[in-house]
Order: sequence, then C-alpha cells, then structure tokens
Amino acid sequence: MKRLAPLALLAAAFPASANDVFKCVTNGRTVYQNTPCEGPAVQKQLKADRTGALLGCYTVDMPGFEGIFEVKRSDKGDLRLEFGDPARRSQLPLKVATTAEVKLVAETFRQPLTEGVSVRWDENSRDKRPIGVYKGTDKLGQEQLFAHFIAANGPAVRKACP
Repeated sequence: MKRLAPLALLAAAFPASANDVFKCVTNGRTVYQNTPCEGPAVQKQLKADRTGALLGCYTVDMPGFEGIFEVKRSDKGDLRLEFGDPARRSQLPLKVATTAEVKLVAETFRQPLTEGVSVRWDENSRDKRPIGVYKGTDKLGQEQLFAHFIAANGPAVRKACP
C-alpha cells in the first residue's frame, strides 16, 4: 500500500511559530517571503497567515503517495500541511516560501514559479530543504502546481477537501 511516509519522517520535529511575512515589490514584481526584502524593494510587513492561492487540498501522482494532503490555516492563523490517515493526521508547520526557495524549486521542475509555502524549519534543523507546495503559470496562463517533498516531487492537482 502506498503511504505518505516521506512526509511522516518530517512531522515530529517542527514546532509551529508565528513569523512575519514581507511583501516585496521590485520592478513591478511582487514576492511574499518570511525575511525582510533585499535591495531596492518596496516592503510591507504582513501577518503570517497571508497565503491566499495555495490553501486547499491536493493529490500528487508519484510513487509513495496516496490520498490527499492539505495546506490550511490553524485556528491560530499559522499555516500547516496535513497528511496521512484521516483518523491520525500528521502536521507540519508551513510559512510563505522565500524568493530563494521558489527559485530553487522552479529550477528543480524547470518551470517558472511565482510563490509557494514551505516547511517552517526549526532553527536547529540541519537540512532545511524547501519542502512544500509551489505555484506558477504555464505559457497559456494556466495554473501549474508542484509538490516538493524529500523523497518525491511532482505536479500537484487540486482536489475537493474531505
């Protein structure tokens, strides 16, 4: 039976915390990130629960995954990734992906990406890969979604949440 085992390995070690989100506008391009803007950007500090387009449920057609995972807000407004058996859902804390994380994942998939949500790593974590869900558009302006996990990566498809 396929499982969400690659995500389950991550679930135990990451306490959620509320960090600020920064809206950075440079040369007309808007990016949301969890660090202050760099260079000549116009900056606005936002609440951590600002994500918009990536909240929802997804499936991914890749080995080792079955079922639906969800990007959602907690009761406190923090972002989280929920996955696994409905009776015992695992959770990982998320944040708005930084520009560097979005760029790295875009290079991985060889697709232009504009935003994402990634695991909010504990400051003592050694391996801080950009694990999460990312969004862009194709040449026709159609939404493109990607799941970027430790053991597997692939296109994500929005599904109705159970």
